[in-house]
This record gives sequence, C-alpha cells and structure tokens, in this order.
Amino acid sequence: MKKIRSYFAVGLGLALLFACSTSAPGKSSSCSSTPKSDGDYPCDVGKVIQDRCQECHQNPPQHSAHFSLLSFEDTQQPYVAGQLRWQRMAYVIEPESIPHMPYADAGQLSPDELKTLRDWFAACAPPAPEGQGCDQGE
Repeated sequence: MKKIRSYFAVGLGLALLFACSTSAPGKSSSCSSTPKSDGDYPCDVGKVIQDRCQECHQNPPQHSAHFSLLSFEDTQQPYVAGQLRWQRMAYVIEPESIPHMPYADAGQLSPDELKTLRDWFAACAPPAPEGQGCDQGE
C-alpha cells in the first residue's frame, strides 16, 4: 500500500507539473520560455537562493539535486515541458507542492524569503545587470 501511495504521489506531482507549465504559481502567463543570456541574481534573490538552495544545488549538485543554482544563468537553463529551471522553482517552493523544496528536514523558507522569490518569479525572473548583482560560487 505504501508503494502505491508513493507512485500516486509521483504521478500527481508530474500531472501538476505539466498542468502548471503555463500557469505555475508566481509565473506570469506573459513570461517567455526563452532564456535570458546573462546577468546576475538580484541581491535579495541571490541571498535566499544561497541560504536555502545552494547547500544541495551546488556544482556538482549534492543530495540528489538535479542541477546547480550558483548563478542566474543556471535558472535560465531548460528543465522539462518547455519550462526553464526558474519556472520549476516557482512551483516547488509553494508550501503544498509535490515535490516541495526545500525538503521537509531542511530549513524552510520564511514568509519574507517566500515573498522575495514569488515577487521575482512573478516578474519573470529578471536579472540584475552582469557584475552588479549577487551570483554565488562562480
């Protein structure tokens, strides 16, 4: 029974991923899936990503993370179903998402951190000009 629930959760998560590929929380429907070529994280966004994501999303990724998030350009890479990584991030940070990031045993986003990321995603994840933002670990 436990195995069936696990398969159901994975299937539900994938269904939500594809259903949300054009309307993920925090994602404006007018956002392009064309990656921005360069820039840096805005410093408030970079701080949240450094504090809450980069323990696993480093280079090389750790603890079964699928990709690095050390630079703004990392968020602009393709993910799946026409999504960029930042669009996937917009979904998985939501408290009821499956899967949810950060994982339950990791420090969770504070309300202010969640707002910072939601606002950035709602603006279509714009970069700070190259050299004027806060990328980490490059």
